Amino acid sequence: MHARQPRAPRWRWVVMGIALLGLVALFGRLPRPLPLPSPTPAATSTATVTPSPVPSPTPTPTPVPSPSEWLMRARAAMRAGAFEEAAAAYAAALQGPLSMEQAGEAWVGIGRALLAAEQPAEAAQRLSQAPLDTLPPEWARQVWALLGDARRQAGDPAGAAEAYARALASGSPLTVELRMRRARALQEAGRWEAAAAELRAALPAARDRSQEAAIREQLAETMEALQAYPAALEQYQAILSFAQNPAYRAYIEWRAAQALLNAGQTSEAYARLQRLIREAPDTVGAYNALVRLVEAGIPVPDDLRGQIDYFAGQCLPAVQAFERWIAAHPEHGDAHYYAALCYRALGNMTAAHAHLDALLRDHPEASHWADGWLEKGRLWVQSGATDAAVALWQRFLARFPNHPFAPRLLWEAGRLLERNGAEASAAAFYRQLVERFPADARAPEAWHRLGVLAYARGDLDSAAAAWETLRGRYPDSPWALTAQFWLGKVTWARGDRERAASEWREVAARAAGRFLGERARMLLNGQEALGGDLSTAFPDPESGREEAEAWLLARLGITDTAVLRNPPFSSDPAWLAGEEAWRMGWVEEARQLWTRVRQRLDGDPLALYQLTLAFRERGADALSLQAAARMLARLGIRPQEAPPFLARLAYPTPYLEQVLAEAQRYSLDPLLLYALMRQESLFDPYAVSSAQARGLMQIIPPTARAIAGALDQPYRETWLYRPQVNIAFGAYYLARQRDRFGGNLWVALAAYNGGPGNAAQWWEAARGDVDLFYERITLEETRRYLERILEHLAVYRRLYASHGEG
Repeated sequence: MHARQPRAPRWRWVVMGIALLGLVALFGRLPRPLPLPSPTPAATSTATVTPSPVPSPTPTPTPVPSPSEWLMRARAAMRAGAFEEAAAAYAAALQGPLSMEQAGEAWVGIGRALLAAEQPAEAAQRLSQAPLDTLPPEWARQVWALLGDARRQAGDPAGAAEAYARALASGSPLTVELRMRRARALQEAGRWEAAAAELRAALPAARDRSQEAAIREQLAETMEALQAYPAALEQYQAILSFAQNPAYRAYIEWRAAQALLNAGQTSEAYARLQRLIREAPDTVGAYNALVRLVEAGIPVPDDLRGQIDYFAGQCLPAVQAFERWIAAHPEHGDAHYYAALCYRALGNMTAAHAHLDALLRDHPEASHWADGWLEKGRLWVQSGATDAAVALWQRFLARFPNHPFAPRLLWEAGRLLERNGAEASAAAFYRQLVERFPADARAPEAWHRLGVLAYARGDLDSAAAAWETLRGRYPDSPWALTAQFWLGKVTWARGDRERAASEWREVAARAAGRFLGERARMLLNGQEALGGDLSTAFPDPESGREEAEAWLLARLGITDTAVLRNPPFSSDPAWLAGEEAWRMGWVEEARQLWTRVRQRLDGDPLALYQLTLAFRERGADALSLQAAARMLARLGIRPQEAPPFLARLAYPTPYLEQVLAEAQRYSLDPLLLYALMRQESLFDPYAVSSAQARGLMQIIPPTARAIAGALDQPYRETWLYRPQVNIAFGAYYLARQRDRFGGNLWVALAAYNGGPGNAAQWWEAARGDVDLFYERITLEETRRYLERILEHLAVYRRLYASHGEG
């Protein structure tokens, strides 16, 4: 650290030198200012200049941003994900006079920006030069904490541990989190005893069971490194005493068994592993246990071994185990079933058929015998032998007409056949379901499918009959309203515009704000396309706040307006800890802490409102939106019914500059981009899906690489967490799909979610009908995706479209 005399006001000169040298070293230039309005050029003339001496105009100097302006630019760059630019702006701010608070923000900002830019060594160098004795304590300890992060990422765990210790000594509200980080640094430095002491100190202060489990798991790992296996086992047992998630419990059981093995208690360890594979065969922990047991030569029944391999996606060893079990045991019906599924996954359809034939022929007692009929037909359909599948399923229904599996078979067979183009056969199965099992929960939807199939082939009479039957027999089913919507389309196709409008008006009223209601409203307005006229008005974020707060207090029966200025969480330790974590860029820690606060206040609409504003002020968009949505739910109103200021809190427009720029670049409706981002990520730039889609617009890395290549831009996978990069890539990809499908945004959105190949097939089958296109989508996720996008877009347009409802 930089040694300073107590009165040393000279630190600013040191900072200026550091900043200037650092800017040149890091960026090769001084920070590029954000665009400013150009000064009006001096008037010029093409006339001949007279001999009279005319003084040259004095050039207007380019305004130099003040330190406060540099701070504002740095904050904007951080929010956009322009971390290198943010670091430069923070450094530039430190070149001029700042208050102590501003200086603390700038130093923390430099560290946070350089860490986010994946430059930990540079961050460590900069932060080690901070004049910590002159900074307010709350900023100094944050610099220490970030210096710990920087040193650890730069490969200096001992230095990191020292920095974390200094942060801890400064009274941080993040004591538990700092102790866990320091313990990790001590582990990496080989100081296991010290790490264990840090974790033991953290344990009594754990904020909840989840954090307690994380501490105990890290402590157990430390004890194992110290070969203190009984102590490690004690921690695993403590976790199992309260952990509920089956997959996590299986993982901890496996870790506990590993500790026993390392301690030489092999018999107890293997007994534990054997119990694990019996009780949780569908978990990763069970698969790891199986591997260890097999390596040790411990016998595992082949049927169980095969199931564990199957659930783990290891189909080759699974079929080998099932084949051995079948050869050795007469009661092996379910082994045939799982072997067939594995062979199908391996592409060996002949073996899959053979195992299903054996199951159906020889093992009616098996628990998966009825499923085998369905899967056997699925194999036929997948190989193009639809007639064979239909004959097989009809044979089951004829032989076992009252079997409990019959309704499910009829429904699944119908859906499978419809999705593979065998629509006449699909309709026959749906017809059997509604006639033979009218009380089955799937019957109303089967009537709807009958209507859709008839409508698609142009048989309006049969379509109308199906939907009328659905509406008449199942008036309380949600599918009855769907039938009414489609009856409007039928009557419209028949030329009865007035009756169609009457049906749609009722649907629009009864399903207001939902996909079906919005589609009905669009049809009433003669609107098929999703694109608007791109005219938007983004009001001041504070517009209408006073009126909204008056409405809120009146609705809650509160007369004292002072309550608005006294949020109940302002002194909550979890809130304060979350604030400090957020300022340092410890996003996950902040999210966990603030989520606990929101959950505690979930029943209080006023507190949720105050929390919404607090999150918004700090740029925590996802948390702000979630709190706003909970507030509206607790008030019992939909966004369309709320005062616009409150509704805008649940439907915000963050990253406005970036969104407007990309919308203009690709002629996209910015409100459509907002609807898409709200659905994809809830405006969480760090969101990651199970499919590894990332960032605000949820782009998967292979697609991102292709986009970067098309745009001739450099690319790193981590850049998908940068809003300006993610928005640019997402807007490009959506525009590309729109152009690919002739400007049709319905198909473009389906392609964005479900893939362009699928979207092309669905659109071809729809023959130009948007609603039929929606019904043709075979991926449930993509259908729900389109629903949510339209619902969000409708709210955004009501709140922001300058032309009113669109």
